[in-house]
Amino acid sequence: MQKVIILFGGRSAEHEVSVRSAASVLEALDVARFVPLPVGISKGGRWQAGLDPRAMLGANTATVPEPHGEEYMGPIARILAEADVIFPVLHGPLGEDGSMQGLFEIVDKPYVGSGVTASALGMDKVFQKTLFRCAGLSVVDFVWRWRKAYAKEPDAFHIEVEQAVGYPCFVKPANMGSSVGINKVNSREGLKHAGGAGR
Repeated sequence: MQKVIILFGGRSAEHEVSVRSAASVLEALDVARFVPLPVGISKGGRWQAGLDPRAMLGANTATVPEPHGEEYMGPIARILAEADVIFPVLHGPLGEDGSMQGLFEIVDKPYVGSGVTASALGMDKVFQKTLFRCAGLSVVDFVWRWRKAYAKEPDAFHIEVEQAVGYPCFVKPANMGSSVGINKVNSREGLKHAGGAGR
């Protein structure tokens, strides 16, 4: 049977969502064909083997604990070496933005999901929409600003939003998860409170 690393947790704001997703993956995994090897990543970025996200949720915790002791990568290296495939169940930055996918490529392990470039482009909404437009695909109107540029000239950005998109509109970070930091805005005042936009 193939040994599958179920990688979950991570350093993003979507850590807890990842733990819940990993529990769902383990519930659905066909154990007659696959041997699951759960590996959690703490919010501090430390990896830990042997955690069961289902048990964590049963204990009302959806946070991967920080492992104790200095030596924690040794067991992970052994698991990586013996695994046949990696199933990343990571959400947000440092999980689905191409970073992890690059690591998997470096250690030469097959993995579930998109590759490095597709993951990076899929995570960044500005690059993604720009690429779609260049390919001739229909994309809803949008405007964006770097955070520092917005801070210098917020009024200019507000006017651009009103002219190009109008109200109501949605404001969200360009490179966070699909449900993080979204604000529905109905006025310029709402736009100011939403932080304008920016990357």
